[in-house]
Amino acid sequence: MKTAIVLAMHGAPPRHFPAHETTENDPLHAGSLEMTEHLRQATGC
Repeated sequence: MKTAIVLAMHGAPPRHFPAHETTENDPLHAGSLEMTEHLRQATGC
């Protein structure tokens, strides 16, 4: 059986919103991206 990890994030900012401002102004979004990277490294995906 395979294991699946689902990371659910709150609403995304508009597409025209600069990415660097998203991480600076939205700590929840920035934390989700950081967690995603840690999970990617831990699972090798």
